[in-house]
Amino acid sequence: MDWTGSTPIWAYGNPDWCFLRYEFDAGPGPIARAALAITASSTRPALQYVYRAHFNGTVLGVGPTRPLGDESRYDTYDLTGLLWPGPNTVGALLHTTADHRCQAMIIIEYADGAVARFGSGPDWQASSAADAYQEAGSIGTAVFAAPVENLDARRYPHGFDSPGFAEHWPAAAVREPFARLESSPVPLVERRTMPPARVLAEGPGRLVLDFGRTWAGGALIRARASAGDTIELRFGEVLDSTERPTVKFELHTGNVYRDVWTLTDGDQELETWGLRVFRYLEVRTLAGNPDLEVLAAAYRSPYDTEAAAFTSADPDLDRVWRLSADTIEALNLNLYVDSWTRERLPYEADAYLQQRAHLCLDPDPALARYSVDFTLEHRTWPTEWPLFGLLAVHDLWWTTGDDGQLREQYHRLPDLLPLRWLDPGTGLVRKPSDGGAAGDLDRGGFDRDLVDWPPGERDGYEFGEVNTVINALAYRCFRAAADLARAVGEPTDAEHYAATADRLRDAIQRHLFDPDRQAYADGLDPAGRRLGHHAIHAQLFPLWAGAVPADRVDGVVQDLAGRGMACSVYAAAFLLEGLFEHAAGDVALPLITAPGNRSWRHMLDVGAGATMEAWDAAFKPNLSHSHPWAASPAFLLPQGLFGLRPLEPGYRSFAIRPQPGPLDQAEVRLPVPAGTIAVRARRDGDRQDYLIRVPPGSTGRLALPAGSAPEIELDGATVRLRPDGRWLTAEVPLGPGDHLVRTSPYLR
Repeated sequence: MDWTGSTPIWAYGNPDWCFLRYEFDAGPGPIARAALAITASSTRPALQYVYRAHFNGTVLGVGPTRPLGDESRYDTYDLTGLLWPGPNTVGALLHTTADHRCQAMIIIEYADGAVARFGSGPDWQASSAADAYQEAGSIGTAVFAAPVENLDARRYPHGFDSPGFAEHWPAAAVREPFARLESSPVPLVERRTMPPARVLAEGPGRLVLDFGRTWAGGALIRARASAGDTIELRFGEVLDSTERPTVKFELHTGNVYRDVWTLTDGDQELETWGLRVFRYLEVRTLAGNPDLEVLAAAYRSPYDTEAAAFTSADPDLDRVWRLSADTIEALNLNLYVDSWTRERLPYEADAYLQQRAHLCLDPDPALARYSVDFTLEHRTWPTEWPLFGLLAVHDLWWTTGDDGQLREQYHRLPDLLPLRWLDPGTGLVRKPSDGGAAGDLDRGGFDRDLVDWPPGERDGYEFGEVNTVINALAYRCFRAAADLARAVGEPTDAEHYAATADRLRDAIQRHLFDPDRQAYADGLDPAGRRLGHHAIHAQLFPLWAGAVPADRVDGVVQDLAGRGMACSVYAAAFLLEGLFEHAAGDVALPLITAPGNRSWRHMLDVGAGATMEAWDAAFKPNLSHSHPWAASPAFLLPQGLFGLRPLEPGYRSFAIRPQPGPLDQAEVRLPVPAGTIAVRARRDGDRQDYLIRVPPGSTGRLALPAGSAPEIELDGATVRLRPDGRWLTAEVPLGPGDHLVRTSPYLR
């Protein structure tokens, strides 16, 4: 991008709130294309966007995304269909407490090949927005500060983003150039407006709305009012009370979502600028009697709502999938973060789980790739988290078939793997620990073993110098590293990583399996003795990692079956995936919708509009009701219940391992690079039928849990199933197209 002729600008005096505008004539000639490139800084104080861009009275979007390093990212908007003959206007409303720079360039390409460029500079106009948005504190937490928006519409420059604006603003102040500008690789964040799903309460001076699900954004209010009429907006993830509905605007996370708007005279349209995460909105009239129409104005990354689907005979299971899918749609903005409420920070394991869910719902991997790149540049404190960064790179390649990211990031593998802690005597990962509270402090408090979070969800886990969870995860990662090394043509590395994984697997069995208890111990003490505790995590992570030998799988599955959901929402993803992978769907599936307060069904019961950080506030009092990494049913149902997993990168070959269990009917649609995989399962008496669609250029490999009939009917022909561990695998692959599979006990 050539930025010649543009420079960063802001309003004089460096106000935190700033308006910019520029009016130009597009000229008479036919236009081939037109675009606006724009960036602003700094994203760091509020950990969100800095600009909201407008064009000819329309909101284009918000940005930019956070940079990976010292670069600044810019976004490009297509203006071709928005240009008017004659005057046009670009505008922006910006907020940041640091740096105070915005740079923009309008480029118009005419049909005759001529090009017009209008770059930001002193001929643009700028005005402080401090009169319209008076200082009122922060909606943030100890991690970030973002402004309360006490908006005075009497001082808001209505129409500033349209031609013919009457006010005269001063010229913009020129600022220092950006050192390095790079295009943002993530999709542009879209703005959507939605009416409420329900009106929960409506009375004199009070309106309580339920939007039916969680969104990130704010309110758009169309009002007819008298100057000085005042309303209060209270956003919340849940209700404080359902008997007399009131919104909990003082969130468990510590955020306070309360804004006061003073209206101007006549008809007006006002909109929240920043991010509030909410399902519910309470509007109270503090002065006057305005007539209000209230919508949600939400921001999200582009998302194909038709790409994936799941339905079944269990309404609760369907609601859980919908909750998970809605969560990913609503909370994918321009970066994966743990939540947009309390922290707004990317974490490696969170990104891994969010990516898994996202790519089972929507096929565009651009946001996933950039987010994982961000986590690899900015590692966080737990020992386990860099390992999940490696797994995220492997998963993106395995899901999409695109090896670009892994080739760019391959050089990081040695730093992500626990090579420095490998004990040459045992082959195990061995590192200092003091109960998971401080751990290895040689990196400023980094490399503390997490196991699970919050600490109360660790099932009494005992920490030692050897930690079973860390070793199981390391085993899976060395296996993945060997795959990555082979993919980039490094056979020596691949051999080394594979040998390390083999030794680690054997060491886990030799040292960490307790033959008396027939379970894995939590770890080893400094003397190398097995600890006397056997937490659920010491069983579920080896099973998920594939580190449990075939002759011990039954015992581990039976052990887990007797424990229920004795772990957090985070660890539950690995518990359930491990069970599904080992043909124990009959154990896994009921846990998703179990009664009580430790399942995704409970999240729905408490009125959450997105997946929660913890099962209940009783387990984590500062929880958010909007953590996208908690949406793991979005991948557990297609990849676990239906067993749709890639066997080659890009799903060129993939497994189909359905375990419908008690469900009389279930159906799934999964987007993959070649198109869509679809499976419909239906029970008819003693017969189980599957209708399977394989996309072009792909091959499906069908397997059923061991104990099924040894033969199936495939497209009218009898096909034998061969034993394959805990599965029976069809000897005939399924090619592109539709296939009917019938199983029956009479085929035994």
